This record gives sequence, structure tokens and C-alpha cells, in this order.
Amino acid sequence: MLLALAAVASAQEAYAQDVDLARARAAFERALVAYEGGDYEAAMRGFQEAHELTGNAEILYNVAQCADRLRRDDIALAAYRGYLEGVPDSEDREAVEARIAVLERDLAEEEARVEREVAERERRRQERERLEAQLAQEREAAERARRERPADPGAAPWVVLGAGGAAAAAGVVLVVIGELDAACVSEPSGCVTDPSQPRWAEVSDAYGRAEALRIAGWVSIGVGAAAIVAGLTWGIASVSVSEDTALRFGPGGVSYAGVF
Repeated sequence: MLLALAAVASAQEAYAQDVDLARARAAFERALVAYEGGDYEAAMRGFQEAHELTGNAEILYNVAQCADRLRRDDIALAAYRGYLEGVPDSEDREAVEARIAVLERDLAEEEARVEREVAERERRRQERERLEAQLAQEREAAERARRERPADPGAAPWVVLGAGGAAAAAGVVLVVIGELDAACVSEPSGCVTDPSQPRWAEVSDAYGRAEALRIAGWVSIGVGAAAIVAGLTWGIASVSVSEDTALRFGPGGVSYAGVF
């Protein structure tokens, strides 16, 4: 029974080998046609299939030749190495070894170039992230400065300044009128109808007005001066030369801040 089974298994194995050999021959012939037609990609696939089916190391030389023409250096190098390993006493060993040395050098240079490109991309990425972070910080600082910057008062400081000037001018007028009325009391000859006979009614009116006008005038001058100072200080303090420059008032005096 065991012998019978062994015989059957041997027959199946031989049949499978015949099938693989037929497939390998067909793949090899297709690869030759493709190679002669310049279709090195199809030729390389055909030779690879033939090698997988037969394990014949000599076919790897054909694979390497196709890969060499396609500049698939990694495939060519592996195929050349496999070829020399499977056929150590090949007549073209010296030429193949020389080609292997060239491919190893080219692959090493390509690997170094790729590493440099990767390092350069990483450097650019880090630089971009640094610049983006810096820009974000600058925007945040600008936004914070904008929020902290006092609101533009518009024309209000100058309205206060103008009102103060008007009040001060009115006060001066009142003081002048009061002084004129006082002078009329002390020397009525200049402000009565008949200087030789001044009437008390005329002088008494001037006397009643003089002190009140003086007081009102000086109060108006004081209020106006205070308004002038307040409006002028407010207006200058709110003036910004630009978004990044401004005049500031503090305990130590006036300061100018800006970015140049």
C-alpha cells in the first residue's frame, strides 16, 4: 500500500514539474520576444516568472539585464548577486562583479541623496512651523494690544478744548466789564450822564454789578483754563502716529513709543 501511494505521489510530482517547465519555457520565450522588441518591463516580468518556476540561476542574468536598462538598480543588483551565487564559475564573473560595484556605488549615492532631501524637507517643515508659530504670536500680541488700546475719543477732546476756550474768553469779558463798573464807582465822571452831578442810581448799578462780574469772570476763566488743559491733554494722549507708535503720558513725563 505504501509503495502504491509513493508511486502515485511520484507521478504527480513529475507531472507538476513538467507543467512548471512548460510554463517556464513559455514565459521565457515571451520574455525574449519582449526584450528584442524593447519592452524591457514585460521582458523582466517574464524572466522573473521563468526563474521562479525553474530556480535556474542563469535566468537571473537576463532579469538583471532588463532591470539595468530600466534603471531599476535595486532589482538589477539583487539579480546579479543571485546570478553569481548560483553560477560561481561563470565566464563573465569579472564583468558582473564590476557592474555590481557600480550599482552599489550608485545606490549608495542615491540613498545619500534621498537622505539629504528628507533632511532638507524636515528642516523646511521645522522652519515653516517656527515661522507660523512666530506669526501666530505676533498676531496674538497685536490683537491683545488692540484690545488694550483705549478707544478713539474722536472729536470729544477738541470739543472740550473749544468749550474751555470759550468759557475762558467769556470770563475775561466779564472781568473786564466788572473792572469797568468798579472804575465807574471810584471815578463816576466817565460813566454818568452829567459828570458834574453824578446820580447815585447810575453809580449804584455799576457798584452792584462790579463784584459779581469779577467773581463770575474769574470762575469762568478758571473753569475754561481747566477745560483747556483737560481737552489738550486728552487730545494729545489719544493721538497715535500709527498702530505701532503713540504718545504716552506718565509720572515721569511724556514718552514716545513705537516700532522702527
